Order: sequence, then structure tokens, then C-alpha cells
Amino acid sequence: MRGECGRSRYAKSLREARRQAARDVLQRHVLIVGEPGTMKTDAMKLVHFGSSRRRDSMRMLDCGRMLKLREIGAGGTAKAALEALIDAETRVMDDIQEAFESHEHGGSLLLRDVDLLPESAQQVLNDALRGESLRPVSERIRVVMTSSCAVPLVANDFDDISLTTVRIPPLRVRRADIEDEAHFFLRQMAVEQDNPRKFVFSGDGVRALQAHDWPGNEEELEVVLRRAVVQMNAHQSRERTLVESKDSPLVISREVLWPGSKLAYGGHRSGTGYRLNLFSVLPWMQSLMRSSLWNGQLQSNFVVPVFVLLNLGLIYGPQSRDANVFLNVFWCWWWPGILITYPLVGRMWCAVCPFMSVGRLHNAS
Repeated sequence: MRGECGRSRYAKSLREARRQAARDVLQRHVLIVGEPGTMKTDAMKLVHFGSSRRRDSMRMLDCGRMLKLREIGAGGTAKAALEALIDAETRVMDDIQEAFESHEHGGSLLLRDVDLLPESAQQVLNDALRGESLRPVSERIRVVMTSSCAVPLVANDFDDISLTTVRIPPLRVRRADIEDEAHFFLRQMAVEQDNPRKFVFSGDGVRALQAHDWPGNEEELEVVLRRAVVQMNAHQSRERTLVESKDSPLVISREVLWPGSKLAYGGHRSGTGYRLNLFSVLPWMQSLMRSSLWNGQLQSNFVVPVFVLLNLGLIYGPQSRDANVFLNVFWCWWWPGILITYPLVGRMWCAVCPFMSVGRLHNAS
């Protein structure tokens, strides 16, 4: 069981939503929705163990696995398989009803992957939830569920007063948290393997992790890192010498994460082999781009005043280029300069674009 890693606004919002669901005075049912591979199960456990019912009875059911176990034995003819499937759905509905009837009132019931339940079982779950909502809070069974998609049959007829929904953002929209997530998995693997060696990421390794879209979310990230750690340990076993320091960290680069990949993994796509990363060659440039001098002060103290002065000269000055320097600057230097330098500086022009600066000031006013 783990918490949310990262300091992005998405991680902070998720952390706060999960804590509010755990400390809910009304003890409303909780539905945790997130794409496959996200930390839904961990969030579900944290909601329970962070609530006032953490010392009460608790039961967890894996709906997907429960249905698969009930389907074992389906085979033979198509008719036999259909009968086995119908029998499996019936038994799953009986299991859900039995879980509510036999569970001690005042406890918690954790249901994993309710979206994998057949529609008939989802309707049974909805009826059971509505029945529990009529009980007093102290006697009510609190149900915490996870799902990989919307489940209208389960959440039907429920409002915010009866059901709390916590949405887990996918990893691709939390790129600022990927490095923290990766370090967590490395520490976890070090504990599991009793490995004292420290692993760190190179600059291109971090950028590769942040550039990937991670359709499998945290589960895919963990698999990639486990493979990288196995490769690094195997390489060290072959290359280890007596003079090697055991305290020196092992560096995980992009090539270790995705060996030999030249396509869409790690941000290394076809046609980008000749790109030069200025942030790696000139580290001071990265500090400048993140400083307040570049983000705000340059626009407000230089770009906007120059833009206003240029427009005043264009409007009220002489309308011939030989008598108005502003016309020469605007038509002979500004626009040709953009076309010539854009292939070299790319979107760096956006940082000094007067139109964006004026629009930002207008929206703030």
C-alpha cells in the first residue's frame, strides 16, 4: 500500500480528495475511478485505513477475479459455455448479496474493479448500496469501490450526499510526478531485493520517462524500471572489479530504459536523431528559463513597453519608411527575423511574444 507521489497540482488534488473521503463525517460510499494501471487499489485501502473505521471489520472482494473463478470449467459446446457463463453471473450476484448480509454492520466492504461485473451483478450492487444508505451512519456498511471506467448502473440514483467519487488522473497528465514515482519504485525494489546500491537517473533518462505517454500508467512504469534494474544488476555482476566502490550510484540512462528503441518510447522518435538539447549543453539556460526574470519580469518590464512604443510610432508617426524608423523595424526586421530565426529557436519566440504578454495583462485586469 502506497500514497500519492509527486508535488504537482494533480497529485495534491488527488491527495486532498482521498483524505476528505477517508475523514468524511457522513461515511458516504466511495467510488474511485481511474484508468487501468493507476493506483486505484492503494487509494481504496488508504481511504479505509485513514477513516474512523480502520479498526472495525473489513472485507475486500476482487470482482474481476471472482468472476473468473466462477467461469472456470466453461467449455465444450457453445451451449455449455453459455450455461456456465450464466451460472457464473448468478453465483457472483449471490456472492455480493452474501457479502452484504454476512458482513458486520458498521464495518467496511472494499470492492475492486466493479466495472468487470456483469450488468445484472452491478444492478444487485446498486440495490444493496441503496439499502445501506437508509441505515443510520453507525450501523451502515461503508462500501469503497474501484473502477476503470464510469459505472452508471452502480452509481445510478446516487448524488453527492450518498456517494463520493475520487478520480485518479493518468500518469501522462502528471509528467511532473513521474520522476518521484520512479524513485519510489526504485526504493521499493531495493528493499525487496535487499540491495544496498543506489540507483539514479541520468538527464536523458528522466526526459525519456517524462516524454513517454504511459498507457499502462504506474504498472507499466514499474515493469520498465524492474527490467532496467535487472539489466543494471546483471551488467554490474559481469563488470564488477575489486576496486569498484559499492557506494557509487548506478546511473539509469535512456538506453537502459528502452535499449535500442528508435520509435516513440522515451521521446526518441524517428527524425530526431540530430537534435541538440541546449539544456544539457548549457545548464545555466535551464535555470534562466525557470527563473522569474524570464517568466514574467521580461514581459512586463521590457516586451510590453517596447510593443506599446512600437504601436504608437506606427500609428502616429510618418507613414513613409524613409522617415519612420518604426516601420523599418516592424516590416524589415521583425517579421523577417521571426521567419529566419524560428527554425533555430523554435517556441522560444513565445516567451517574448508581445501578443501573448498583452493578452495575459488584459485577462488579469
